[in-house]
Amino acid sequence: MGTLHVSGRRDVRESCGPLQEADLKRVGRLKPEAKVNMAIEMTEAMVRVCLDGIKGRNPGMAEEEVMNELRERLEWAKRWQHRGGHVK
Repeated sequence: MGTLHVSGRRDVRESCGPLQEADLKRVGRLKPEAKVNMAIEMTEAMVRVCLDGIKGRNPGMAEEEVMNELRERLEWAKRWQHRGGHVK
C-alpha cells in the first residue's frame, strides 16, 4: 500500500489501529471523486459541530458574531496545522 499523508507531513498509519488501517485501505481504493465528496462531507460535519459548540457556549449570540467566531477558529486551526500541530 502507498504511503498516506496528512498535508504531506506524516504517515497517517502512525496513529491508526488495526481497524483504522483497514478503513484506510478501503478509502485508498475509492475513486478520486468519492474521496473529494467524502472530504467535503467531513468538512461540512466539522463546521456544523463547531457552530453548535459556539452557539452552545454563547446562547443568544447574533448570527454575524457566530460566523465571525467560526472564521476565527478555522483560521486558528489553519495556522496551527501550518506550524506542524496535530492531534494524537
